Amino acid sequence: NNKQPLDTFRRWALDKTGVHIPRVNLHFDPITIVKIRKSWYDIVPGAIIRVGADFETHRRLQKGLWRLRGCVEDKLIGGRFTIKERKNGDDDRAVLMEYSKSWLFSGGGSFGTRFNLCAAYDLKTQRGSARFGFKAENSDAVAGSYQFMPGRKRFSIVPIIPMDSDRRLLLEARTNIDLPEPEFVIGADFDGASSNGGGAFDMGIGGDIDVEVEEVNLIFTF
Repeated sequence: NNKQPLDTFRRWALDKTGVHIPRVNLHFDPITIVKIRKSWYDIVPGAIIRVGADFETHRRLQKGLWRLRGCVEDKLIGGRFTIKERKNGDDDRAVLMEYSKSWLFSGGGSFGTRFNLCAAYDLKTQRGSARFGFKAENSDAVAGSYQFMPGRKRFSIVPIIPMDSDRRLLLEARTNIDLPEPEFVIGADFDGASSNGGGAFDMGIGGDIDVEVEEVNLIFTF
């Protein structure tokens, strides 16, 4: 049964005004991640040390999964030094030391260009690499990612809600929203069999709105 609570209102709006209101399809099957975060600001001059552990739980997983992470942020130029694990194959794992830095250069209006630098060194193979790239950004976009899809537009919102007065416990909900490509549709239906030639006229926006709740997370900070 695909009936939605708003279907009654959508039918009422169509009957009274002739306007099609898009359906909103809600997909709720999120991954739940418990995130533990700790930061030190005064141990190393000019740097911030951050460590964390993520415990991921989901019904599709047979058991929970722990992920450890840590980084050192440079206060001078804003770069970030991290040590993280990367899985290359079924049982092949690599430990990477990585340094990353990004620069945002504003252009006209809310648009700008972000330059990204990333240098990595594999402790296992003793091989290194460096990458430099850039991409256009819109500072007025909704927080999170914003990308174009064929015929649709997607953006993500990641609201973080404090659960206590000290902001030690936070609730994070990552939600993806797919919007149909803007398309103004006008149509008319006529009943040729009717003696009075009755008809109907309607208009609206083509396509549905898809809302996917991808993650619901708890963040503990110390």
